[in-house]
Amino acid sequence: GGLTLGAFVNSDEGASALAGAVLEVPFVDVVTGMSDPSLPLTVHEFAEWGDPREAVHEENMRSMSPYENVGPHPYPKLYLSCARADAR
Repeated sequence: GGLTLGAFVNSDEGASALAGAVLEVPFVDVVTGMSDPSLPLTVHEFAEWGDPREAVHEENMRSMSPYENVGPHPYPKLYLSCARADAR
């Protein structure tokens, strides 16, 4: 949910459609997360997401990653939570 909602609020249309959004420990930094094979499940996710060590997959991940696509438009009110040791 966090990746989808993060991408949605990064668009002008999505951001203006919402009064607010709650993202609890969202997966919004796709490239960094998928670039660390020591994280649980990362290597297993290569089949679905691709391997960011390959340029074509990194480019695709960057195109949808909320972290890489923050825009200059007004955002709705956001509640974000994070965790120091979230190994999901």
